[in-house]
Amino acid sequence: MNNTPTVTDLKKQPKGSNFYMSFKSMVTWGSLVFFVMLFVGLSLSYLLINSREQNLYHDIQSRLEIMTQDKSELVQAWSKALKTSGSHIASADVMRLFAAENATAYEEGGNDAEVTEAIKGQAKYFQVSIDEYVRQNKLASAYVVGSEGRVFLQSSASAGLTSSQKKYVDYVLETGETYISPLSVEGGQVFTVVVRPIHALDHMSDQPQAVATLVSTFVVTNHIVHFLKDGPLSKPGESTHILQDNLGVMQHIAFNNEQPTLFSIKSNKVDKLLVGNRNLDDFTANKSMIRDQDVFASTAYVHGTPFIILQEYTKETALQPLNEHSFGVHGFMLLTIVIVSALILLLINYLLSTRNRYRVNHQQQVLNALVKSVEIRDPYLSGHHDRVARTALRVANQMRLSIPERSTLYYAAMLSGVGKIFIPRKILTKPGKLTAAELKVLRGHIDHAMEVLQDMDFDLPIAQVIKQMYERIDGSGYPQQMKGADINFLSRILGACDVYCALTKPRAYRDALSIEDAIDLMEKEKDKYDKGVMGVIKQMAEEAQPTKTA
Repeated sequence: MNNTPTVTDLKKQPKGSNFYMSFKSMVTWGSLVFFVMLFVGLSLSYLLINSREQNLYHDIQSRLEIMTQDKSELVQAWSKALKTSGSHIASADVMRLFAAENATAYEEGGNDAEVTEAIKGQAKYFQVSIDEYVRQNKLASAYVVGSEGRVFLQSSASAGLTSSQKKYVDYVLETGETYISPLSVEGGQVFTVVVRPIHALDHMSDQPQAVATLVSTFVVTNHIVHFLKDGPLSKPGESTHILQDNLGVMQHIAFNNEQPTLFSIKSNKVDKLLVGNRNLDDFTANKSMIRDQDVFASTAYVHGTPFIILQEYTKETALQPLNEHSFGVHGFMLLTIVIVSALILLLINYLLSTRNRYRVNHQQQVLNALVKSVEIRDPYLSGHHDRVARTALRVANQMRLSIPERSTLYYAAMLSGVGKIFIPRKILTKPGKLTAAELKVLRGHIDHAMEVLQDMDFDLPIAQVIKQMYERIDGSGYPQQMKGADINFLSRILGACDVYCALTKPRAYRDALSIEDAIDLMEKEKDKYDKGVMGVIKQMAEEAQPTKTA
């Protein structure tokens, strides 16, 4: 009965732990878990930050619009107060009669000199009233003006109407509506002109005709400063600005070193920033209309005036909470990934340790079984593989090879004869010289060994070292007749150690040689072996020889 094991039998794992995972699989699964965690972490971070961004944008938009609306209502109330100023003069019956008579005098063709003289006579009565009106309201000037810019009455020290003021008068006479002019700057002060209609004294008409106007020039510097200054609830980066449409030119008033200045600006963005005209999708940061910064902005018209309130919030400051939130989220996610990755690495390390312990036990059992199978078939090989392994390790230690290289030599030495299990016993134990055919069969043990070892997971080049250990430096070896440096260095070590150990033990076809004879025989064939390896073996052989006495 043939008890020779098959290749499949030799590949079977011994009984023991049911867990076994290759190093490659562990690394693959560990990497997969890490990248999945990284993807999930980044996705979750994106969702959290995006949600926070949307909420922050909504808060910024709401805050800007509320502040813009509040400022707009404040300016609106101020403008209404300006419009009502002087109403007691413009609506007084005597003033209305005075204005109507003067307007009629011009209309009836009186010459300027005659009308002016008549006006001067009547004006003495009203001069005190208009001067008091100027004093109480701290005005720069006040006029009663008819069509074509004719001045019926003016406050003391008034400089006279400007061309712009005459245009305002024509507009009021035509529409009958009170008009507030754009701001102007002169002598370090800010002015605005309010033009009120003075209607004819006609009790029979529901809508009496405007026959003249009360032109009041207000000094509003302090009011503008008050509107522009930050409130108690203002945040850093927020600012309020007043824009105005001055006869089709958009202007912006600014205070530099407390001195007011008017600047012309591009107005094409104003309508896009109107409060209530945008949804959240349209709300974004853009270049400021008045400074070189990215800002969030909103605008609101002050109805009945040329003024527009512009509220800005610098992007950098507004998004600071988002940056802090992003830093916190990314930091938390990174810390979580690091911690979980560390746990995964610890788990992999534990699994590798368990795997290595299992592999050592597994490999030791495989080695014991294989070596025993070989040595049973050829009693002359008893202990040979162990001696080769120990000799190779001594050579490796002398050459200071690495631990993986030493492990490779040990396992390769122990497994080097595994292919001989499949060689007929009569060839292994034949006492005489082998025929060419028998020698070919014997050398086939390398192919059998490769078949056994090809699927075994050693993480070391054991099979490669075994395959080349019978090659020789001069090319006389087998199975591929490799030469010199083409042969793996560990194979050169193992090949020389195998020959040395074989020569010093008996075989079926010869007796054992002494250490000295074995070295001499190998020296005669020194072209077959690595010089460095032979040097170490010779040194070891000399140390093993007993000291000769004189």
